[in-house]
Amino acid sequence: MLLEKADEKVGCGALSREFAEARELAGLKIEAGKTPPSFHEQRSLAERLYRKQGINTQLLLGHASQEMTDKYNNDRSNQWIILAV
Repeated sequence: MLLEKADEKVGCGALSREFAEARELAGLKIEAGKTPPSFHEQRSLAERLYRKQGINTQLLLGHASQEMTDKYNNDRSNQWIILAV
């Protein structure tokens, strides 16, 4: 459970941990070798889909600045960096 009382703040990383637990409890099948989607990946996808519909995603996501919301609008499709180790 994230919060015990209505006036509590959500701690750093709590949403990500709770999302991962809920994802596991839902029994989602993740292809072998693939990384399951994170809380912020699904939030980014939602931002892009709602923005296409003309919804004010800054207000929806609760960001103080449009700059922060715009970070969620980046699908990073061609930004993979391969590191040889």
